[in-house]
Amino acid sequence: MTILLRLGLALAILTFAHSAFAKPINAVLRLKERVSMEELAADVQNPRSAHFRIPYDSREILVLSGPSDADYKTLIDQIKAKGLKILRESPTHLWISVSGEPAQYMHMPNLIDTTSYGDKPNTPTLAVFRPKFAVAHADLKSPQTTVPMSTVRSLYGFDNMYRMGLSGKGQHIAIATYGGFKIQNVRRYFSELKISPAPVVDQVNFNGVADYDPDPATETEMDAELSGMIAPGANIHVFPSAENSPFGELSMFTAILDDDRIKVVNYSWGMCEAYVSPEMLKESSKIFARAVAQGVNIMVASGDSGSSGCNNKVPVADWPSASNYTVAVGGTTVTVVNGGLYETGWMGSGGGISKIVPLPAWQSKLGAPFFMRSVPDVAFNADPRSGEPIWTMIPDPKIMGKYKAGWRSLGGTSMAAPQWSGFLAMVGEARNARGKDPIGYINPIIYDMTADAKALGFHDITFGANGAFANRKSWDAVTGWGSMQADVLLNYLIQ
Repeated sequence: MTILLRLGLALAILTFAHSAFAKPINAVLRLKERVSMEELAADVQNPRSAHFRIPYDSREILVLSGPSDADYKTLIDQIKAKGLKILRESPTHLWISVSGEPAQYMHMPNLIDTTSYGDKPNTPTLAVFRPKFAVAHADLKSPQTTVPMSTVRSLYGFDNMYRMGLSGKGQHIAIATYGGFKIQNVRRYFSELKISPAPVVDQVNFNGVADYDPDPATETEMDAELSGMIAPGANIHVFPSAENSPFGELSMFTAILDDDRIKVVNYSWGMCEAYVSPEMLKESSKIFARAVAQGVNIMVASGDSGSSGCNNKVPVADWPSASNYTVAVGGTTVTVVNGGLYETGWMGSGGGISKIVPLPAWQSKLGAPFFMRSVPDVAFNADPRSGEPIWTMIPDPKIMGKYKAGWRSLGGTSMAAPQWSGFLAMVGEARNARGKDPIGYINPIIYDMTADAKALGFHDITFGANGAFANRKSWDAVTGWGSMQADVLLNYLIQ
């Protein structure tokens, strides 16, 4: 179970008797910033700044925002003196993952701003992230049964990018996820589809070894497979958190952002926004703001419950797709008509108006009723009825409780997000080939596109609904600006 609290509010909770805990408590300590992550994120989006669209790296963040070397050394000595075990230190010197017993967290040094805790008994279970996929067919005989790779690549304009020699080569995609997975399934997917050379896929453990469960593992395997299917030349790094909690999320994204090679992150997990506490909002926003400062796009599945992210009739956005530092990817329903692409808004596409995140400047022209952060930003195929095949574990109908490897057709906005991740890897490759910096956070860029440029670079989805919201011309709270015409949007983003 999980809780995320400021240290000052958590002291009473931490006085549980030692015997109540079967294992130490993990926590992320965030140090006080000299220059905030929000300021750095604003800097790279400000045309008047010398750092406009020039991302910071971890070393620059250390110099600008971190403590002095002497203060940091003193702090580390103090943490060790309290008996806390240091699990991981960020090179920014602003986040430290530790483990210890309740009493060891009392009276933390002044340089610590907040403490985000991990598993503890007798605490609410609301703050748990859930995968955003939907099952279509559990056991396919062939990957051609539903919408195959060749159709996706052709209809969305990726084939033209491959003919340009693009594949995502030299780019790094992080898969942010929870729980263990089978890397051999991911590699088998590329082998079965004869994708050669196949993406280089590895696993990065950062807060322990995650337990394996075939159901959430399906999410991880889908994210790695579909991002690599779009960008077969990319390096794909899977970061599986051993703990599904706010602590797990913070330690996961700290580990990802500490790797300065990564400019695209896929995050196909989320929760009802109503479950996000003020403390969790602040801590998550800090880490997502750091991503923007470093020129990293976090592609987040917008949710699979339509406008009711809490699975009830009340319209509410999903978190963290509603963050003003992430890119929310909604869903469409794909129909192939005479060899062409026809899309409508998928009724499950997560979308709506945040109740906790203010309207960012780049959404200021949306108009009523969108006066807070509104999602999604973009979209892609997500309807399970037009699902895409992945290679994963499926229930064995002959033996109860057993699984076997095979083709499975899935949908959900977590099918959409990784394909956008693959696209952005190829954008990064193309810009790098022209001696340009990474594209940086794409939301301010795409919202600022002219109507003519959007009409060419996006498929505007004008039919469909997700409950409280309907598709309409231009942006809407079902599919955002729509799905990409990949080759055209690429040319715009290169410029």
